Amino acid sequence: KFKIIKYNKIIYMQRKIFISLDVPERTKNRLIKTSEKWQDWPVKWTRKENLHLTLAFLGYVDEANLLEIGNSVKKVVQNYEIFDLEFQEISFFPSPEQLRKIVLLGKNNSQLKNLVNDLEKKLSLTISERKTFRPHITLGKIKKLRWQELKEKPILKEKFPLIITATAVDIMANNFGENRNEYIVVKSCPLQ
Repeated sequence: KFKIIKYNKIIYMQRKIFISLDVPERTKNRLIKTSEKWQDWPVKWTRKENLHLTLAFLGYVDEANLLEIGNSVKKVVQNYEIFDLEFQEISFFPSPEQLRKIVLLGKNNSQLKNLVNDLEKKLSLTISERKTFRPHITLGKIKKLRWQELKEKPILKEKFPLIITATAVDIMANNFGENRNEYIVVKSCPLQ
């Protein structure tokens, strides 16, 4: 989606950008199949093609800066080898008391935490380093008002052991076409 900003008679086009890891097609299929049993819950479910693991959210970015962002991500990623991420369960996130999403939740991973810290530092997204980074893949976002109307709140904690191999870091853009929210890969930076 483009956001048009006019400043000093110059028009800038911006896109919503984030950095992510891709989810293998087979895993996407398994996640969609598993989540079918909860389809009647008041949740906006993520479409299969949009399943990913967000590492950093940049917000609206001027299109002219995409090349520089791509080069920065590539510089960080070239220092990292391919690694595995271990996932455990599908549950509410961040907690059953403060639920906002339904996610596939992974174990803390020091390589991933270091990668996220290096990306955020290189892209000037944060001042302090994260002590942990618990990976999660959003399966759906809770529709808060409709959820509050439920007489009996669902309980969710489903074991879903899974290992995903991180092979590349993607720069993605939120693209709105044909009335459907979709994500497109702007640049993919392979791990070593």
